[in-house]
Amino acid sequence: HKWIKFSPDFLECLEEGCDEYCKLGEVKSPVDVSIHMATLYRGMDQDHKAQTQGGLMVSGLRCGVFLSYHASFKSSEQLYNQPFERDESYIATLESACFDILEHVKNGTIPKAATHSLPKLF
Repeated sequence: HKWIKFSPDFLECLEEGCDEYCKLGEVKSPVDVSIHMATLYRGMDQDHKAQTQGGLMVSGLRCGVFLSYHASFKSSEQLYNQPFERDESYIATLESACFDILEHVKNGTIPKAATHSLPKLF
């Protein structure tokens, strides 16, 4: 959908021009030490799912990587690296929500609270 855009923090391609070997990357560098600590122990927070899956939805790519970095940790814990793959069910729900929002924009209406099982969009 040409009207849906995204801006990943990076795209990594192992072979130029070959989407099969490309993945998108999202990088977080939280100021709050407790956020990075939680990421180290629990993984990527679900608040980032719409961003990461939305990037896969728009790009058509199959996978990506979520990174979290905090310089105050010992070197082995400064960088957290979590690969992620497409969640087609989530992407279908996200795509539906995007079309719902587009209809509100076209009609000049304000959407009610999201009824989809997605993070807060407004």
